[in-house]
Amino acid sequence: MFTEVDLPSGSAKRELYEVSREMFLKAGYIEIGMDHFALESDSLFQAVKNGNLHRNFMGYTAKTTDMLLGLGVSAISDSWDCFHQNEKIVKKYQKRIYSEGFATLRGHKLNEEDLIQRSLILQLSTSGKVIVPEEILREVRLYLASMEDDTLVRWEGNLLSLTEKGRPFLRNVCTSLDLRLRRKSPELRVFSSSI
Repeated sequence: MFTEVDLPSGSAKRELYEVSREMFLKAGYIEIGMDHFALESDSLFQAVKNGNLHRNFMGYTAKTTDMLLGLGVSAISDSWDCFHQNEKIVKKYQKRIYSEGFATLRGHKLNEEDLIQRSLILQLSTSGKVIVPEEILREVRLYLASMEDDTLVRWEGNLLSLTEKGRPFLRNVCTSLDLRLRRKSPELRVFSSSI
């Protein structure tokens, strides 16, 4: 059994990531996105090459879809404009299935702003670049200023691009476009423990 104390710190996790990344690259894999690697013969690499890589909350896929059905305990479904999660506890899940026919724990209907942000994050996470709308540009640039100073991101007008050095921080850069998350947690730092 282990506790939180036994888990690696942020810097140790980063070191593990770099060692693992180097092993994948030496074995012929190409980094295609957040914690994902593929061989050139793989459908994920072909999707990157053809510009049709897709990402959902489960990870990257070569198939674009607006519908993902989650079945079972704690499963999450995504119908593009709505998220739905089933009960996490088996006994509660079973009881609700038998009594109600479904076991929804929580759901969220995305509004227009959510859908725009979702599209921006999807574009950035699949291509490494995105055109940031004028109405949020100042806020996003301010949020990413230290990452720009560290040459992790680059700006050309409204076009935000990850640099090669910034690829491991894609998740952090995507946070700049998630205004709902940032409004909910304004103290959220750019360099979180996401690696």
